[in-house]
Amino acid sequence: MSNIAIRNATEEIYYGSADTITAQVYADGAATTPSAATAEIYDNGNNLIESPTVTITAGQLSIAAAAGDFAVAQQGCSVRWVVTISGAEYRFQTLFDCVRHKAPCPITSADLKVFFPLLDNELPTGQTNWETQITAAFREVKDDIWQRGYRGNEVIEPRQLKRLTTWKALAIIFAALPRSTDSIWTTAATNAEEKYQALLNSERLWFDTDQDGAPDATSASFGTIQLLR
Repeated sequence: MSNIAIRNATEEIYYGSADTITAQVYADGAATTPSAATAEIYDNGNNLIESPTVTITAGQLSIAAAAGDFAVAQQGCSVRWVVTISGAEYRFQTLFDCVRHKAPCPITSADLKVFFPLLDNELPTGQTNWETQITAAFREVKDDIWQRGYRGNEVIEPRQLKRLTTWKALAIIFAALPRSTDSIWTTAATNAEEKYQALLNSERLWFDTDQDGAPDATSASFGTIQLLR
């Protein structure tokens, strides 16, 4: 029997407007296309909101959340998927938040090359850019913010996350490069991670914690929060 898995591709949707929720299906680690799929959308109180039609394209599942589905911001909403592969049904649940602000990734490969112009010389076989590592870095940045009591989508200006994501991405890239005991990449990875941690504890971010469109709090460090109103 194949190992079937689903990867959530949508962490946030806008409340009060139509949006799309997607997920990717895998069999034994490779993208696969189910023969059929159904979905149910639930709010964070576990109430069924609707059962939209699922569109299947090359293994990607896509459903539409209607404008009237969610009227306010809320965290921990879910989609319950049932996918059919080779005649067998598999059930999964993915989570998402309804937000006023989404947190798009604030950097591209070009931003990394501002600091290291020859970085592309180290691209792994099969990669043409650093987007895989950047995506992983941005996820870690949001997780670190979450661990400190906030969420990435509460940052009122996504560009404020640019320096954090840049140094976390460089730390991930350098840590994965071939190395010897005295490798320059070992030192580079350590330096980049230290830079990231220093920024994480000192960067001033503006938060919209109640998702009303106005900044509520700013943090000079995540240990000290100054209320603005």
